[in-house]
Amino acid sequence: MTVATQRRMIRTKDGLVGLVPELARKGDFVCLFKGGMVPLVMRKVGSRWTLIGDSYVHGIMHGDAFEETKCKTMWIPVKL
Repeated sequence: MTVATQRRMIRTKDGLVGLVPELARKGDFVCLFKGGMVPLVMRKVGSRWTLIGDSYVHGIMHGDAFEETKCKTMWIPVKL
């Protein structure tokens, strides 16, 4: 059960189910990144994006659903 610690179950608009960080909320995005092995939960804040955390979403792991034609540039602020 340690895999699900600080996680919550979700269902996407497309009907996929998964586990996301407990800080995720309705309106966040599950994103696939080029070269990434797991989907990331992102939140749009103004014109920038904030990383909420990694996720497990059944059916889109290991780049299975990645489509390069749908790629967009995202600016993610880094706190140092």
